[in-house]
Amino acid sequence: MPPKQRTKGQKEIYQENQKTLSFYRNIVIVASVVQVGITVFSLFQGNASLFWSLVWVVFAAGINGSVYYLMSRMATAIFSSTGQVEDGGSDLNVNSGTAEYVKDAIILTAFVQCLAALVSNYFWLLWLLAPGYAFYQLWVNLLWPWFRAGSELSEKDKQRQSKKERKLTRKVYH
Repeated sequence: MPPKQRTKGQKEIYQENQKTLSFYRNIVIVASVVQVGITVFSLFQGNASLFWSLVWVVFAAGINGSVYYLMSRMATAIFSSTGQVEDGGSDLNVNSGTAEYVKDAIILTAFVQCLAALVSNYFWLLWLLAPGYAFYQLWVNLLWPWFRAGSELSEKDKQRQSKKERKLTRKVYH
């Protein structure tokens, strides 16, 4: 029998959430500094279009800002009047769920920011992986099972249907 896993206390969840938020904030800052720095350098060299450079910087800032805000709201803790942690917020270090998707969005955006700044703006097309994966999850977990679910009758409904069929066959043959 495998050993029982220890559950986390609210204070421990709060502390781990603060470390996680700090780590992902640093990722956002480093990726943004790399993108803005290389974009400014490219603009001074005359190698980049000002309009598209600003579009990508604003797009990345919007994505990073909104996703980081969502993650920080998920980790919002509630403190008692004495200053103790009553609720540590959602655990951001769980291996499944919304927190995992939010962290993936930050990593994808940082990766695309750096690649697009260093190599080519065509790497922004990689960001289409996010809505593509969201549609895939929607299809697999919601739409396809809904389409495939036939009109499965309950036991009671089957009995009613067979009773109606017997009545119809009696009427036809009598």
